[in-house]
Amino acid sequence: MASEGVGDRLRRYRRIRKLTQEALAELAGVSRNYIADLERGAVLHPSDPENLYALSSALGVRLRDHEFTEQLSA
Repeated sequence: MASEGVGDRLRRYRRIRKLTQEALAELAGVSRNYIADLERGAVLHPSDPENLYALSSALGVRLRDHEFTEQLSA
């Protein structure tokens, strides 16, 4: 079984919270296209700290010592 990538984890967290890409984008202050790009792997990780914080907040994931990126990319 292949390991879960960043986009897969982002999609899983988003779906657990019953959010559409549009709703997550609005909550995080990013574009829906950015969410879609992350989920399909066109963007490998949310490298901008502001986007990282916004996504973690919108998804209810703690951002501590890169915990969010570790959870997304583990």
